[in-house]
Amino acid sequence: MAGVFLLLGLGLVFLPDKDNKKEMKPEHLLAKLVDKSRFISTDDVADQLINNDPTMILIDVRSKDEYDKGSLPGALNIPLSEILNESSTQVFQRKSYDKVLFGNSDIYADQAWILLSRNLMGRTYVMKGGLNHWMETIINPTEPNPAEPIENFELYHARVAASRYFAGQNTAFIYSDGDFTNTNKKPASSQTKPKVSTPMPVQHKQAAADEGC
Repeated sequence: MAGVFLLLGLGLVFLPDKDNKKEMKPEHLLAKLVDKSRFISTDDVADQLINNDPTMILIDVRSKDEYDKGSLPGALNIPLSEILNESSTQVFQRKSYDKVLFGNSDIYADQAWILLSRNLMGRTYVMKGGLNHWMETIINPTEPNPAEPIENFELYHARVAASRYFAGQNTAFIYSDGDFTNTNKKPASSQTKPKVSTPMPVQHKQAAADEGC
């Protein structure tokens, strides 16, 4: 899978330059692709959602059908096939916002990130692991083994608090048998926000199977 993605990335990097259009140099894009700085963790995304961070825009790059079955609270739907449409690029040109891309896994979001980065759409990131990892870490976190470091237990308890918070959202969803289903639970306004202390990347600010499982 990683090999396929690398080949795809190289193909996009070395597409012929378009006339009269500023684009990132191929060697710079390849360097960004390798250093992994594009990734933001599910813990960071959860923290920004809980704290209503106004500087983050979540963008679901899956199809509309998948998006309609369930997505992250407040996420926009811009399918990969429409990522460079004029109406879409207006969103990505908003320089004061961090745009966080996600799909079921990293595949579609990574492809979208390459296209956007090549076209100099700044402050664009990928939620690491996509909705699959969101389900594993935020919605259904696994309790650490007793021998694990205390930091692992602190992170686990933060994730449990986040899971309870999202379970109270009207936009919350449950993953079952390869599908996401919206729930209709108690409105978020009546919920008490949990105190979440998760590792936060300094540069960043504001659920599904692989693009296939």
